[in-house]
Amino acid sequence: MRTLSAALQPRADNIEMDWKLVEKFHDGKEKPIEVVVVPKQMAPIFPDRFSTYFGFFKSDKSSTIQGQVNFNCSVLGEKKSFILSISNAILFNDKLNCSGSLPIHRLAGNMRMNELIDGYHSIQLNEMNEKNETELKSIRQQVEDLSCQLNILSKFTSLVAVDPVKLDVDPKERVKVTVPLMFRRFSGMIH
Repeated sequence: MRTLSAALQPRADNIEMDWKLVEKFHDGKEKPIEVVVVPKQMAPIFPDRFSTYFGFFKSDKSSTIQGQVNFNCSVLGEKKSFILSISNAILFNDKLNCSGSLPIHRLAGNMRMNELIDGYHSIQLNEMNEKNETELKSIRQQVEDLSCQLNILSKFTSLVAVDPVKLDVDPKERVKVTVPLMFRRFSGMIH
């Protein structure tokens, strides 16, 4: 009944989010910030329901972020616009205590990785050519980077864990483990 009730109500569609963020440095310089919105395809929003959207961006730890997010939609053909000031929504003074493994970061990262992997599979279904192969490599690299930054497993990454307690065991009793050919550590953090 909820679905039927929602379907009979006006909905917000043609949703667009415009992130206008600026990174301000201590020397007075400003730099616009590029934001990756997740999910890319924004579904209509029905009354008494909510949707969650994330914005990935990188910034310097010593800088401050200012700006706004413009949320534009259409309800029954009428254009609506909402503005959210980022300085009111996020307190950036506590950046040093932030971790890339925070649940909200991981949730957003997982959504983005699923989007990228869906795109990867849709390209694989098409006829392969040089352009498609380049695009597949780019998508795979993005998935690997996100996976390593946020400690989320994906179809392109793996986890090798070592139990430090068992390291003191006689070497003859150890089990040999084949380690992946590639190993990466990221120091950059996504906000």
